[in-house]
Amino acid sequence: MKPKLILCLALVLSGGWFGCSKPLRQTHKEIPLSNGGVIRIDGTECRSSDKNFLYKASYKSSNDDKYVYFADWADDPSPSIFVVGDLIVMPIPTEQVLLVQTKEKVWKWFQFGWLPLQRNDFSEDDIQRISGNDTNRTLTCDLKSFDPKNRTILADYENGKTTTYLTLELSEDGSKLHLLNSHEVK
Repeated sequence: MKPKLILCLALVLSGGWFGCSKPLRQTHKEIPLSNGGVIRIDGTECRSSDKNFLYKASYKSSNDDKYVYFADWADDPSPSIFVVGDLIVMPIPTEQVLLVQTKEKVWKWFQFGWLPLQRNDFSEDDIQRISGNDTNRTLTCDLKSFDPKNRTILADYENGKTTTYLTLELSEDGSKLHLLNSHEVK
């Protein structure tokens, strides 16, 4: 190889070419679950973003020998993880996301940043109850908490001068949300 090529390759690999004096920090965590599965969360420090760390999650069931990637997010190194019957539920409030491995073993994202959520996440009646007569309206919504005992989610959204508190229930198979209650406060 030519000396210039070797020098350029060495600078890029060491980070010297772009002004990095040391490699980025990385974290690795394996979380055993009560169903025998394991969730692995790998974090990488991110210097070129407004986020401090980016995290990537993978899951390995008790019957598998390989991890399968299912999600990534920023700045929440230790999200709560719940095994609820056949479901795995992982709320990530910093991203306003509820991750659910359904009974069919498929990972589903419920994005709470904007309502209404994807139309197939709710019934049409629930969407109308949440957003009133204007079902095309987009609302900023905050995921607050998840209660694994009842499979309920607390969320709220602000609409001008009012705040509406929502109680949602995750279906037994983990594929849908059902609006149990909404309470508006001015």
